[in-house]
This record gives sequence, structure tokens and C-alpha cells, in this order.
Amino acid sequence: MNRRFLCLASALGLVLGTWVAGAQEPKTTTEKIKEKASGAVQSLNKGITSAEEGLREQFHKVRTAAANMSLHGRVYTRLHWDKGLADAKIETEVTDNGVTTLRGTVPDARAKAKALQLATDTVGVTKVIDGLTIGLTTRTTTTTTETKVETRP
Repeated sequence: MNRRFLCLASALGLVLGTWVAGAQEPKTTTEKIKEKASGAVQSLNKGITSAEEGLREQFHKVRTAAANMSLHGRVYTRLHWDKGLADAKIETEVTDNGVTTLRGTVPDARAKAKALQLATDTVGVTKVIDGLTIGLTTRTTTTTTETKVETRP
């Protein structure tokens, strides 16, 4: 019986060995092409995902910058069109989160309070940083005088 078992085991081993060897035949050209194409598709998908993330990030930056320009424009307009601040020299700076910094010179405390209040009341401004000084501002004015000259013939 041991001899029969040994022969049966040998035959089974031979069959399994042949089957395993047949399964490990060299890959065909088609299989190699499929593997390379699959790798290329995976690489392309990673690149597309990376590009998509980059585009989303850049879009967010552009949208934030546009909102800040709009906010800067609103603050600037309110300050520069107010008649009480006609003699003031005010520069504005707006950050990403709505923090607005006012720098420059205003003629008096009343003008300073007015500028700070206008900036604070502007929609989108979250905080106002006061960098204004009170003092004389120089404003250039041009005057024209006319002189009539008579000529005799």
C-alpha cells in the first residue's frame, strides 16, 4: 500500500508540477500591453486628481482675491466720497478675512472718528485697525486769475 500511495503521490506531483509550470508561461505581448496601459491609466488618474486639487485651490485664491478687491473698493469709495473727509489722505488695506487697516492723515479727531466708523460699517469688514494720525494735510489748490489788457490801435 505504501508503494501504491507513493506512486499515486508521485503522479499527482507530476500533474501539479506540469499545471503550475503551464500557468507560469511567459506573458504574451497582449498581456504586457494591457499591464502597461493599466499603469498609464493609473498614472493619468493620479495626475488628473492632482490637477483638479490644484485648480480648486487656485480658484479659491482668485475668488478670495476678487472678494477682497470688492471689499477694498467699497471701503475706499465710502472714505473718499464722504465730504467730511475731503481734506484727509487715507490709504486702505484689506486682508483675506476682512481686516481693514486705515493709514494716513486726517485733519481732526472728528474726521478720524468718521473714517473709522465708515470703514467699520462697510459690509464685509470684520475688524478695523487704526493707523490714522491727526494733523495738517496739504492739499494743493490751483487758482487762476484773469487780467484784461487793453490794446490801442
